[in-house]
Formats: sequence, structure tokens, C-alpha cells
Amino acid sequence: MRNFGNSLIFTAALLVGTQSAFASCLGTVYFKAPDTWADVYVATYMGNTVKIEKDAVTGFYIAKLETIGQNSYSNSFNIGAGTTPPIKYVSVTEWEASSSFDPNILQNNQGFACPGEGNSVYIFESPDRPGTTVVSSEPPGAKYVYFMPPPEDAAWMNSSPMISLDGGKTAKPRRCPKVS
Repeated sequence: MRNFGNSLIFTAALLVGTQSAFASCLGTVYFKAPDTWADVYVATYMGNTVKIEKDAVTGFYIAKLETIGQNSYSNSFNIGAGTTPPIKYVSVTEWEASSSFDPNILQNNQGFACPGEGNSVYIFESPDRPGTTVVSSEPPGAKYVYFMPPPEDAAWMNSSPMISLDGGKTAKPRRCPKVS
């Protein structure tokens, strides 16, 4: 009877350990898709593939990973531009790669690690090294500003320089009269 009790405890412990190993992929993904992509899909290794929508304000495609599917046997996901070949996809090592032959490329390629419950991951093309993928817990920042004033324009040369970090949303109406 004692052996039966020990084996029952061992089985329960094994079941609890196995359950945590097959936990769902959790977190939020923010993905900045290449301009050539019309649709974006997120896939897990269990064959769950879901089309995600673009946020009009930020320009990022946003996916709540817990809504894609449960019990992903690996703790990762993949991103692609379609579900039938040829499939364009982004991986940790490749930005905008393509597969003409493998219809399961989204489930089989090198995936992104799930960020975990309550955490986020941002995936976008590197501004410094085009063609490479950046995976970060922080959103990309505007670090580079390129400005080329019109040549020989007296109004540009004589006016005071201004910069607006929020796109001019905080401009004071009395300082910016409407021009009709």
C-alpha cells in the first residue's frame, strides 16, 4: 500500500511538472512589417496561425499571444505574410525571407521567444543595418533626424529653427494662426 501511495505522489508531481512545460505562449508582440506586406500572420509550433491587425496610430501589428492558441510545445512563435507558398517571413536571423516550397515554414523556422505574461516584445528591421531583424523589449526610438532646407530660400534662412517631438500636437493656437 505504501508503494502505491509513493507512485501516486510521483505521478502527481510528474503531471504538474509536465503541465508547466507545455504552458501557453504569453505576452504581446508589436511587429513593424515590411512595406511590401499586405497581411501579417503569427504562428505557433502547434499549427495555430492567426491574422493580426495593424494599429493605425503606431503602425505596428499587435498580437496578444495568449489568443493565438494554447499549449504551444515550444515557447516561441513566428511571423509571416501569408499561409500558402510562397510565404514571406521574418525570423531571428532573417528579415523578409521567402519560402516557395515549405507550406509549414511558419511552424518550422527559427522562432521568436515568447516574452511571458504581462511582457512585450518589439520586432522591426534595424535602421542601422537594413536586412537584419531587431528584437527588443523597448519600442524603437526616433534617433536620426535628416533635414534638408530648400536651397537659397530667404524665409528658411532668416527664421528661427523649431522642432516638434510630438508632430505639432501641442502647438498653441495663438502662436499658429490659421491661414486661409
